[in-house]
Amino acid sequence: MHLRLCLLAMIVVFAGMVSYGAGIEDAHRDEQPLRGATVRATDATDARIAELKAAGHNTVVLIVDSKDAPAKQAIRRAAARVAAADLATGYWIEVARAPELADQHPEWMASLQTHDEWRRFFPDTKRPAEDE
Repeated sequence: MHLRLCLLAMIVVFAGMVSYGAGIEDAHRDEQPLRGATVRATDATDARIAELKAAGHNTVVLIVDSKDAPAKQAIRRAAARVAAADLATGYWIEVARAPELADQHPEWMASLQTHDEWRRFFPDTKRPAEDE
């Protein structure tokens, strides 16, 4: 049972990755493989984005780890800088390490149902045996 849930979670994550990749509006997507770099919004300066582009990256993946107003604003500004540099923008959503996002979206958690953050939402779920 737990293995099935884990496989289902992995399929959902993979499907999301595929659908994200299908939606990239990069004119050069068909010509080049995705080559991205994960960056915090506060670190996505014009200079850093230019460095990444010069190094051959075609996508900047912004880390989303909070939804407070300043974080949202920083992500919007960073995404605008990435677009201005003619690069694709991706998003890395840190659910497991962002308690406020985990609280609001426990279904986003992908684990073997042993992660404490997941278990606090589903406390009655049977724990896997030691050999599972």
